[in-house]
Amino acid sequence: MRAISKCVYPSSDSKRSAFGTLSVTSFPFATREIVINGSAAIKIKNLQVPRVVEEGHPAVLNCGYTLDSDDEDGIVIKWYLKMLDALHPDLVYQWIPYREPQSIGKLKNRLTSYYSHYYGNESSTLHISNTSTELSGEYICKVSSFISEDTDQKNMLVFVPPSNVTIRQKINGSKQFIVCYADNVYPQPNLKIFIDDREVNISSVLRYGNRSTLYSIQATKIVDEDDTIPKKMSCQIDIPGCNYYSKVEARFYVNSTVNLTENLNSACLLLLLEALILLRIYVLNHYRYNAHI
Repeated sequence: MRAISKCVYPSSDSKRSAFGTLSVTSFPFATREIVINGSAAIKIKNLQVPRVVEEGHPAVLNCGYTLDSDDEDGIVIKWYLKMLDALHPDLVYQWIPYREPQSIGKLKNRLTSYYSHYYGNESSTLHISNTSTELSGEYICKVSSFISEDTDQKNMLVFVPPSNVTIRQKINGSKQFIVCYADNVYPQPNLKIFIDDREVNISSVLRYGNRSTLYSIQATKIVDEDDTIPKKMSCQIDIPGCNYYSKVEARFYVNSTVNLTENLNSACLLLLLEALILLRIYVLNHYRYNAHI
């Protein structure tokens, strides 16, 4: 059985959709800026959030911004996390000058270091030491003062590769099945079965779990062909959102009668050979013993 796995991380480049307005409503469901005299006093110029992170690996989030001297009073930096199924984002980090930063909610006790500057090099950087699937979602950076504010957001997916991917042949009476398994994976994956590199329709798929836990998944193909030549069977798992795939291959007969008969004949031949070898050894030893006497 041969296994192949690969994960390609998508580009993190994306454009921010901030827009200016004199009235501000509905935060944090839309990106916004308060505009003063035709230009934004506070502006987030660069938000960096990794698109894909494997669970257990660190992640670094950075929110770079600019501000005018008028905005130095009352500046507050906040980070929000809107989880995949959540209706509203939750506050996970807050920094106010001359006060201790606060990690809150899902990021509480998860940050190894964080930086916030508002003179010269304005940015807020969060270092998450140990990511988990519950940290997947939309991250929103909000920088505000007494007179202006700006927000920006990007998504991060924390994925878990499968702990095990296997393909097996099962026989039930006159029917036989090719079954593909994948265990402990997140988010919900897709399974495909190939016969001689040709994708086939899957008869049934069973999924277990939900968005807050790991998934185990099974795909089954009923084989109705009849061939005495073993075929290459492949099982491939894909994880949406990170271009991850893992593939295992094996060779099976697609006819249960041929498979069982050939296995039985092979076993009988092996037993016969072992018996002949033992008989030959016995005869030789017996002859040598009599010749010595």
